[in-house]
Amino acid sequence: MRTVPLILPFALVLGGCYTLDQPKFEQYVNERVSQGMSLSEAELRLAREGFTCEATSAAPAASCARTRQSVLPYSCIERVLLQSSEGRVTSVEVPKIACAGF
Repeated sequence: MRTVPLILPFALVLGGCYTLDQPKFEQYVNERVSQGMSLSEAELRLAREGFTCEATSAAPAASCARTRQSVLPYSCIERVLLQSSEGRVTSVEVPKIACAGF
């Protein structure tokens, strides 16, 4: 019975950890940004979620990224690429999540 109080906090911490799930991330992005919305609104919505967006050399486009940390010794970069025309998003691309560890 003594191990239950020790295991519970550890399980709660691990339950809140980042786990790599590409399909879930793609769904998450598609719930926030979509074709037809203004590029500035898409960037603002992603910024609220912790992404940093920058214009790309293939303008009019933007590359947005955020770093996610894990309890394990690795971190992952989630990216979203937005193409636009006349200030409106024409495509939303979600590249594969890139992770690196020690």
